[in-house]
Amino acid sequence: MGLEHEWGIAGGFVRDSIFGHDSNDVDIVVDCSEEDLESIFPGLPGARKVNKFGGWKFTLDDIEFDMWTVKGSWGIKNGLVDYTGLSSFLGCCSLSCDAVIVCPQTSTVLESEFKRTFEDGKINLNFDEHPYPRWGAKRALKMAKKYDLGMSKELIKYIANNI
Repeated sequence: MGLEHEWGIAGGFVRDSIFGHDSNDVDIVVDCSEEDLESIFPGLPGARKVNKFGGWKFTLDDIEFDMWTVKGSWGIKNGLVDYTGLSSFLGCCSLSCDAVIVCPQTSTVLESEFKRTFEDGKINLNFDEHPYPRWGAKRALKMAKKYDLGMSKELIKYIANNI
């Protein structure tokens, strides 16, 4: 990937890797324009689809990838999260158990409440403006069960209002 752009692997793949779960879904976020992304991956536009959040979706060797530009992520694009660089993407993650980015080029980890989620044993609602609230509520229940985590009062209220 073009090293002039900051990028990282976000969310579920990172979480699953930490806890030894198999994952065949990798989310990548790149801090560049959509045009720059297309120039980095010139052959990909014809081989990709658009995922439900507006990012790219493609498959390589039976692994599904979702890729976004930071500014193209749903929360930022819709003015709900302020753009300040790659770490802005963390504010777009609905659940605290997803708010993590591993940046291979700088060997850094960006996180927002991710570590605390597992230390405290409780998922928090990180961003409540979900474009698919029913799906988000069901996913929160699935994550709580999969990782044997409790849920914050705010998340419980969100689930009750959206299921």
